[in-house]
Amino acid sequence: MCNLSKGVYDSAIVDAIKKLMKNKGWGIDECMDALEVPDNRRELYRSIVMGSFAMA
Repeated sequence: MCNLSKGVYDSAIVDAIKKLMKNKGWGIDECMDALEVPDNRRELYRSIVMGSFAMA
């Protein structure tokens, strides 16, 4: 996957996590489990999502 494609994919996963957290009231780990996020990407998504919630 090229860098642009990876960035688009990461952005879509982060958006999905945020929507699940907001609309379903799930925790971040439940969201990532439901989306089958690989273990090696979870810390990246956690830092992005939690950083954006802190800014909101």
